[in-house]
Amino acid sequence: MTITHTDIWKFSIPMHPFTIATGTMTFAQNTFIRIHLSDGTYGVGECSAFPMITGETQATCFEMAKDFARLWNGKDPLDI
Repeated sequence: MTITHTDIWKFSIPMHPFTIATGTMTFAQNTFIRIHLSDGTYGVGECSAFPMITGETQATCFEMAKDFARLWNGKDPLDI
């Protein structure tokens, strides 16, 4: 069983505003990841960026996911 390909896409979710010391957020900007295996199964994951807290943005999560996907392709998911 190996990783055959990875789907990655960005999406934004409107939400009720919430405020913390560093600012107010009115939507979540997330990155969705689906990893496909050679046996037809797949796994899903999500990156939730909170730039006010961690400095990570949706764009950096997306680019990092693409970099990891290139490294994972062809590997056994139990080996990563």
